[in-house]
Amino acid sequence: MASLPSLSAITFSFPGGLRKAILGDTQAELRKSITDHLVVCGVDLVHLESGNSVSFAQTANEERLTPESLAQAAKSLLGQISGSGNIELLLPPSEFLATSQAMPGVSTENIKSALELQRETLLPSYEQALSIAVVGSANESSEEQRITALWLSTEKLQNFFTAFDKEGLNLIAVQPRILSTEETTPDFNLIEEDAEHITAITVEQGVLTQWLQIESAELEQAEFAEQWQAATSNLAGAKQIDGRDPSSYRADPGESGADYRFYPHGALQAQQRVEKGRQLVAAAAMFAALLLLSSIPFLFQSFELRMANARLESTQNMSADARADQSVVVNFESEWGAINDYPDQQLRQAMFRLQELLGNERLSSLELNEGLIRIQGTSSDPQAILQRLEQDPMFTEVVFSRATNNTRYYIDLRLATVSFEAYMVRYFPDAS
Repeated sequence: MASLPSLSAITFSFPGGLRKAILGDTQAELRKSITDHLVVCGVDLVHLESGNSVSFAQTANEERLTPESLAQAAKSLLGQISGSGNIELLLPPSEFLATSQAMPGVSTENIKSALELQRETLLPSYEQALSIAVVGSANESSEEQRITALWLSTEKLQNFFTAFDKEGLNLIAVQPRILSTEETTPDFNLIEEDAEHITAITVEQGVLTQWLQIESAELEQAEFAEQWQAATSNLAGAKQIDGRDPSSYRADPGESGADYRFYPHGALQAQQRVEKGRQLVAAAAMFAALLLLSSIPFLFQSFELRMANARLESTQNMSADARADQSVVVNFESEWGAINDYPDQQLRQAMFRLQELLGNERLSSLELNEGLIRIQGTSSDPQAILQRLEQDPMFTEVVFSRATNNTRYYIDLRLATVSFEAYMVRYFPDAS
């Protein structure tokens, strides 16, 4: 037995906006649910909402930014804060990879898929699975459209989620901290420097258009220093921030805060289960609404039937006397109809009419029985008598009953206004 297609399969070819309206936007729901922002600044983990911090590295030589050490530090930090919930982790830019690719004419809905197909060409040295965060260009019809995308190891992203989950914390998203600054305009240049790396970015209309990064130690070489200077020379009015200073970052970026978040698979699955429950509730509500709408005609018909029955009952009550009188009349007709409706042969009128038609002709006999008249007599022109009788509307079925003998005639005719056959069929059907 063939299975019914899923809602995702049915809406696969729908426009992106309509598909999100039907299925819901999982990432948007996760983004709106974030309650706590944790930023890595040097060897400290800082909670931006409260300003509290805790160190996650005991010594400067110790390997930092392991998922386990950050999760433990987050547990220690958020344990001091009541009401902690869904967490966004802001990591140093050095944890991410960036690619810039010319993609003229590619729509915003297809950019992510197109870049994932080119991943091996863009990042040939990385064989492990990578997650992508990308925002389409504001002018996607431009032939010079360049798309800057950020990449993060899928394994590392899941390790962060698992480590936080073991500590009883809900990690919703991971994002470069450089994209969560105090910039309030949609267009800006920014250079962030920490102990090991320098990162320069350009954001236009809220979209990342350039990402440059270098290790601080490489600037000691003149060749690398000149290349970096040439690459950043076009960053007019670039603001410089210190990656070790938590005051450079904010929990709620302004208009310039482009959404380059990475959402762990576990967080997406949990949100999808919630959305599926909502969809089931919405589907049940829609079904109930459709059922109610479909039943309205039947309810209306039932109401009309009740009103009609009420009117009928009222009319019957008002006409009870008239119906009683009618029944008396009907009974009288059924009892006396055979007498009252007995055919009136109008004998006197028939005799007078025959006298007018025969004139001076001699009539020797006349019989009348149930509307049938039989006459016989003598005449010099019997055919003329027959014609006069046929033309009179009072008589019908006028014929010679016997052959004429010289002047003697025998004629049968019926009264046109009398029907004994109909009378017998109505009142004596068995005898007819």
